[in-house]
Amino acid sequence: MKKKGFCCNAGWLSCLLLVGFAFTSCEDEINNSNNSDEESAAGQFIIAAASTEASYLLQTEKIEEGEISIVGNGVEAESATHWLFPQNKYAYGLQYRQSSSGITNSYQLNENNQLEMRTAEFEMPRFTAFGTYEQYVLLGAAGATDQFAADDTEKTNPMYGITFTTVDAGQQIKSEYTLVTENLTGDGEYHTLSGFIGINNRIYTSLIPVGTSAYGVSQGSVSDENKDLISETNTISGTLHPDVVRIAIFDGVNGFINTPTIIEDERISYATGRYRSQYYPMIGLSEDGSYIYVFSNSYARTAADERQKTTLPAGVIRLNTSTNEFDADYYYNIEEATGGYLFFNVWPINGSNDKFIMRMYDEPGEAGLSGTMLSMGIFDAKSGEFNKVTGLPSLNEFIVGETSGDIGRFVYSENGLAYITVTTADGNQPAVYVIDSATAVASKGITVEADGGISAIGKLKN
Repeated sequence: MKKKGFCCNAGWLSCLLLVGFAFTSCEDEINNSNNSDEESAAGQFIIAAASTEASYLLQTEKIEEGEISIVGNGVEAESATHWLFPQNKYAYGLQYRQSSSGITNSYQLNENNQLEMRTAEFEMPRFTAFGTYEQYVLLGAAGATDQFAADDTEKTNPMYGITFTTVDAGQQIKSEYTLVTENLTGDGEYHTLSGFIGINNRIYTSLIPVGTSAYGVSQGSVSDENKDLISETNTISGTLHPDVVRIAIFDGVNGFINTPTIIEDERISYATGRYRSQYYPMIGLSEDGSYIYVFSNSYARTAADERQKTTLPAGVIRLNTSTNEFDADYYYNIEEATGGYLFFNVWPINGSNDKFIMRMYDEPGEAGLSGTMLSMGIFDAKSGEFNKVTGLPSLNEFIVGETSGDIGRFVYSENGLAYITVTTADGNQPAVYVIDSATAVASKGITVEADGGISAIGKLKN
């Protein structure tokens, strides 16, 4: 185990429009300095916006109507690919920079209910998985560790595993942990993870098979009929076991160095959204905490070799958080419910009685998994009903010539409403859209004057 303490900063907006921050007009800034206790308790919406030259974090109490501008408002900030809001007390901007590290800053509301940068700044390593647990920011990435097999005296084949990075947002302390995941499930492959859910002093995450490392190959884990898949680097990219989903259970953040409890099911494939090397969560907690819903969009069907493709349709099952067992009587074929359309990411909608909002691909079937994802749907996890969201801009508003807009890849929700940022390519200013989970209807909320677009939305409470 490695454990360190550093400090942080953040960045991005063009390709992936991600997590959010909110705006304030000059008048709002004056009024906010005298916010009542009720206003402070309700919190401030935070929207991440950008001009062509800089990035901003803007705050506003009103989100369902009106206009706001980055001109003369907000806090200038480093741009970020991801924004996380542990306990709605802190906002962390994270930079994904492929194989290199990025600087991360954090923000909070001060005693006057105004957004301000905190003192600590952290250099954060590469990450592919992300989430929060209580006051912690959680990141993870698969890669070679500094551990070798006892008989590998030449240190030729490092064992692969997951590097966890945690930040205690309250104490502003960063820690790192390494867990070797070679042959973790007995099939000779190594794993990464996707998404984090904390409940009952445990952290649940979806375990994602990555493939077979040179170490795994050296251990004879590849059968003769599959050896033709071994590359020049003596590895296999992608799993040979796509028709199973696994959830790993850790005993809190200090348990990342220990082998987790693993439970599995063969009704759906592994549970994650995938965009390049980023893994987007496909797990969500029920309103009462009794279940974790586990979704799969059957991403494994994009594998080049038939042996690595899943045969299972996109679907959802659920895990009982009391027994840590999958519910054998619960399963929905979501691919069938959507008419063949697949989804990239899911988020639980707080206050909706277990409804989830889904970012959908715009083409059906396997082809859709590499295409655009500019529509949304609502899935009722209790009834299995699916409804496509209406009221969002059309595809010809998102894509104009060679210019493309985007929908944010992070959602804030409360009281049965989901808030998401939308940037079109038709010359109109970006806006926050409000989606009613009861009707699956989206309404245009606050418009943001920001020529660089907006990336997502969150909320902070003082």
